[in-house]
Amino acid sequence: MNLPRGYAHPAYAEVYRGFGIPHRLEASGGTVEPPGSPEANSYHVHVPLVVPRVTLTPRVPPNTRVTIDGVALSASGTWTSPLLPLGEETEVQLVATSAFGVSNEVSVTIERTGMQEAYIKAQNGEAGDMFGFAVGLSGNTLVTTAWLEDSGATGVDGDEKSNAASDSGAAYVYVYEGGSWKRQAYLKPNDVNAGDRFGSALAIEGDTIVVGAIHASFFNSPSVATRPGAAYVFTRKDGVWRQTARLAANPPTEAEADLFGNVIALDKNRLAISATWASGDVQRSGAVYIFEREGEAWIQRQVLYSSRPLADSSFGGMLDLDGDRLLVTSPEANVPATLTGAAEIFVRRGGTWVFQSRLEPATLGEGATFGFNAALQGQRAVVAAPYNPAGLLPEDKPPGEVYVFDADGDTWKQTARLRAPSARNSDCFGMRVVLTDAFLAIGASGDHSGARGLSGDASRTDARLSGAVHLFAETPKGWVESAYIKAHNTDPDDAFGYALALDGGALAIGAFLESGTARGINASGRSSGSDQSGAVYVFR
Repeated sequence: MNLPRGYAHPAYAEVYRGFGIPHRLEASGGTVEPPGSPEANSYHVHVPLVVPRVTLTPRVPPNTRVTIDGVALSASGTWTSPLLPLGEETEVQLVATSAFGVSNEVSVTIERTGMQEAYIKAQNGEAGDMFGFAVGLSGNTLVTTAWLEDSGATGVDGDEKSNAASDSGAAYVYVYEGGSWKRQAYLKPNDVNAGDRFGSALAIEGDTIVVGAIHASFFNSPSVATRPGAAYVFTRKDGVWRQTARLAANPPTEAEADLFGNVIALDKNRLAISATWASGDVQRSGAVYIFEREGEAWIQRQVLYSSRPLADSSFGGMLDLDGDRLLVTSPEANVPATLTGAAEIFVRRGGTWVFQSRLEPATLGEGATFGFNAALQGQRAVVAAPYNPAGLLPEDKPPGEVYVFDADGDTWKQTARLRAPSARNSDCFGMRVVLTDAFLAIGASGDHSGARGLSGDASRTDARLSGAVHLFAETPKGWVESAYIKAHNTDPDDAFGYALALDGGALAIGAFLESGTARGINASGRSSGSDQSGAVYVFR
């Protein structure tokens, strides 16, 4: 090609090399093939399951005009795709036009895919352990609990086969290395007692794990009749975990079980722990304890109670902590005279947590258990009403709903009400919710479909209470389901979706009633035969 007169300098010759304009494509949330080739005439962008849309950034010479799919790039030089269908290819054209009017057209194929990459069972799993009762993800670290596991081991990596402490509970830590999951640690408290139910709740962030034990004994003594509960902190250094704290309510309660450690929320050096049967001025109304970390010590700073305390309302039934905001629910609150539930926002001002707002849905049916699960991120709160008073697998209840609230200053308003596209009674839609910038993941642990894997037939009714997970993404037209997820070994009564965690591109799903006979990671075995041993599934 002849250059325009006056532009024979080598720096300008680069503009006309190859297809006319050197280019390189980058993708936020996906991977590009070829990864960086200035002479490519097409790109393939791979997008994982947990990314509903991808942002493309072309790298071109200065003063080059770029359009993607006919749309001129924004001032940031990026283009964001619409919601990507799972398992389908989306093709767009990237057109770059130089300052000299030379154009170059490149085809970009975008494909969002997903797969189950791990099926995890406890290495010491037995019937009734309920492995997968709670799950957490932080980066490449996964933790899950088996709150009815029976080992009498103490500390980290003890004798997991001892079975000397019935229903004492355990936690298991896995790390993702070299493209696969490996077990890193087996956690038990230093003061194990039968019936502690260590693993009733957990939270993980970075190198810190906090595990609740709702029936842990008063002052570590199994001889004391009261079991108010405790929470245990484990920290990791150089790949080694150790217990660094045991937390209990202050002042301690000796009258009855408070269920301290029933729910845990962790955000950096701040920790919220609920005791849903604690009694303030009202019997068993519930309380939330706020701790802050100083070195390895956790200092109790404040105790929170509901702005409208009611007896037996389970204040602290779910928590989520995000910076200076705390979401607390009371799923068993009678409002005004029927079991419907409640949710409240607290904010930290001047070093003190104060009540800000009460979240109230526009409509709510009797027995909804609004607040059985909830999530908070920035200016958005999500509160679920799975119609599940018992917390397990009810019969003949409404399918469940999830409500989205957005804040405008100190005012919170309901902005969406979500239901499963193929809703059926007893689906328990909203049993668990996880909120991220990209997705809202909703567990429906009572889902009836016998489908397996991704994008199956949700309308089937051949595996009652097997469970499922729905992924929703927000679009200009509202929230839209972008994935329907089932286990590879779907069976009735598994409760797949009872526990959820999402981070680092991975989605972990607990099925604490699953009954497979396999042990370890991706091992084979019968899909049933070890009743309620439990399992965890990881998708990416």
